[in-house]
Amino acid sequence: MKPVWLGHALHDTEPTIIHHYAFYDDPKKFKYPNVASGTAISGALLQRLAARLRQRDAPRSDFGIDNGHELALFVWDKGAGEVLTDEPALCVQEEDFCAAFPAPFRQCGEPVEKESIFFAVKTCGKYHEERVPVVKRTWARHATRVQFFSDVEDGTIPTVDLGVPNTERGHCGKTMAILHHIKKKLKDQPDIKWIVVADDDTILG
Repeated sequence: MKPVWLGHALHDTEPTIIHHYAFYDDPKKFKYPNVASGTAISGALLQRLAARLRQRDAPRSDFGIDNGHELALFVWDKGAGEVLTDEPALCVQEEDFCAAFPAPFRQCGEPVEKESIFFAVKTCGKYHEERVPVVKRTWARHATRVQFFSDVEDGTIPTVDLGVPNTERGHCGKTMAILHHIKKKLKDQPDIKWIVVADDDTILG
């Protein structure tokens, strides 16, 4: 049986940082699914992917941003695997012909108080002058509680150095250190109900 992978196919039309600027210049070479629309994978392809996982041929990084894009990279297997086939019945909104489509977002409730949200911003020394001022001038000025976490202590910002060195990819160690740090804060500040961990290039509106 021929391996088949169907989905609502997406393709970057310009370089995108979260996809490491990959494949934007060749839409036929690589596509990734809109996961919310659903995907369909044939049994033959599923068995092939399972065999790769058993052989420990899995993504080695625990760093993930866009699960649809990263799944497509795994299935594509550096060109040796399958490219996603666009299936119109897997829709981005409900239509009569759709086999699947995203469920509408449900209102969570009333807005939470600003004072109950703690924003932890990950940065590093080389971006203290370039990115941190932009964060401060934009969304951070609307927040009540913001703290910057870096690999360098800088009193002018200020930043908190948790002793975790900066890495180009994979920031789980720094994130865990931030969460442990905030856990200690919660003992003295019980009014904090929400934690937002952001990067110094995160855009919030």
